[in-house]
This record gives sequence, structure tokens and C-alpha cells, in this order.
Amino acid sequence: MSLVTPPPTPLLIRLVAWIGALLISGWIVYLVFNFGYYASGLALVKEEEKLRRKTPIRMEFVDPNAPDRSDPNQAPPAPGKP
Repeated sequence: MSLVTPPPTPLLIRLVAWIGALLISGWIVYLVFNFGYYASGLALVKEEEKLRRKTPIRMEFVDPNAPDRSDPNQAPPAPGKP
């Protein structure tokens, strides 16, 4: 007594099935890694680094010991001193 064996699947159908399985598995891997990237906070770090590179550095140097000019009751600076 022998077992009944189904006829083999045509090569084209097997090829299409393999390509479809690879595409779907690649898409799932992409989703998993993309979720991990955003969930870990790396996306936020990269966005902050990009923002810091775009924002110019202020080149304003102020003497920390200089008197506050916004106070109108403050005495004016001595002559000869800025």
C-alpha cells in the first residue's frame, strides 16, 4: 500500500510564493526595527542633533561684571571706562 502524493506545484507558483513571502517578511522586519528606533528615543536624539546643526550659535559676548543698563537709577559709568 502506498500513500497518495499530490502532484508537484508548478515552478512559477512556487517562485511567486517565495518572492511574496520574502517581501512580507522584509516589511515586517522593517516595521519592527522602525518601531524600535522610535521607541528607544534615537529618532529624537537625531532630530535634536540636526536642529542644533541648523541653529546658528549666538556670537554675542557680554561682560558678566558690567552693570545692568536696564536700571535707570544706576549711576553712569565713570569717564574713561566703557
